[in-house]
Amino acid sequence: MHQVSGQAGQTTNKSWYVRCWEKICACFGRFFCCVCSPTTSVSGAGQSQQSTVPLGQRGTIPSSTPQTPTAGPATPPQARSGKAQLFRVEDRPMFYADKEIVNYQRIVIDEVQKKEGGVGTFGYEMSQRYPNDKIGIMVAANAGLPGGDIGNVIAGRKRGTVAYYMNHGGQEERVVANWAETTHPNNDSRQRRLLEDNIVGAWGLKDDGGTDTVQDVDYVTSEDPLDYGSVWVVDNARLSAVHNIGRRDAVDPQRTFSACLLFGAGPNASDSGTASGTMRRTRSRRAADNKDYDFFKACIQAVLRTKFDAAIEKNVKVVLFDLTSTDIYAGEFKRRILRDYVALVQEILDEPVGPNGEPRWMYVKHAAIAGIKLRRD
Repeated sequence: MHQVSGQAGQTTNKSWYVRCWEKICACFGRFFCCVCSPTTSVSGAGQSQQSTVPLGQRGTIPSSTPQTPTAGPATPPQARSGKAQLFRVEDRPMFYADKEIVNYQRIVIDEVQKKEGGVGTFGYEMSQRYPNDKIGIMVAANAGLPGGDIGNVIAGRKRGTVAYYMNHGGQEERVVANWAETTHPNNDSRQRRLLEDNIVGAWGLKDDGGTDTVQDVDYVTSEDPLDYGSVWVVDNARLSAVHNIGRRDAVDPQRTFSACLLFGAGPNASDSGTASGTMRRTRSRRAADNKDYDFFKACIQAVLRTKFDAAIEKNVKVVLFDLTSTDIYAGEFKRRILRDYVALVQEILDEPVGPNGEPRWMYVKHAAIAGIKLRRD
């Protein structure tokens, strides 16, 4: 062991003193980093909060910097349960004015692309095809309950785990379960905390048994398709391709990718659910009772437009559309909306939104409608 002479001819063991001093410095360093850093949000042991940014009604645009009106009057941001801010911008051409055009070949969508494992597997494939570009995944959200039935589990209204919904529920539950299980494998408590930190309470019905929502929309009485233009974004979420283990879907830890999740709810024309449940408390009277299919379709397009615009704001270059309001929410319109859905999405891509009439498809490299291929298909 190397030794050096100290004062008064004493011999000092340098390695032992150095090790002690380094440990002391490390402890104090960690302490002051935690106390002094204003930018780090830690949830649980080693869990940092992911970026959740809402894009609100009527073409809302988020910003991480102080909001500057893009065009016309702007509504001041409003806090939403400490998770979301609602912004409003009236002029889409002005919004797209400073956005990068990345594509000059028209994107044509002619079918729903179903993959085993759904959008998790599809998203991973796109991440391999476009390794330097951000993937945007649209999520068909429950307007009254973030995370769908997973929200009931977190609130204690149902028993179960978050990971259970890898194999149950609709598209929202499966995407959220994939995100949680990929981020914190086999750790239900951390998965719950992840969702509490990012989406729980960001939107949904107020807990009073009525039809008022956190996002200030009564979906039961709404007559305006633009009421469905609320979108919440979770950026840099970790997801996985899905593989089958013993006839059950599970995340594949060897095939993970980063994605921008775009949560937004479509219209509900269904008669399903109980009087106190979120289905009935967000059911559109105009769509369900008046059988107004044109209104129903306009509401779907309103939320899909805003999801796409939200993706562009977050620099997404590959967009995977969901199948908003085509299953249980469709009610009597199910067969009709499934027939019309591809054309409906194509209309959104072809709409002129740029300052010189540029269509939406020019702002992304790839777009598709992502379905899920179930084992019974």
